[in-house]
Amino acid sequence: MTTSALSVGLAVLFVLFTAAAAIVRVVQGRLPALRLVPDVSSWQAVLAIFTVVPVMTNAFICHYN
Repeated sequence: MTTSALSVGLAVLFVLFTAAAAIVRVVQGRLPALRLVPDVSSWQAVLAIFTVVPVMTNAFICHYN
């Protein structure tokens, strides 16, 4: 019971901290514009995408439950 309450408390603390940081950045105008597609303006960005795809695929297929 204590462990469950502690984990819920930590989750709530995380959400509050993340929301506060996001609100501060929005108010200060330091939040960059959201992108719906990845940036492929350079070869380095393209290679970064191809580095992530196998890792995410493996995580999705092997750890689905």
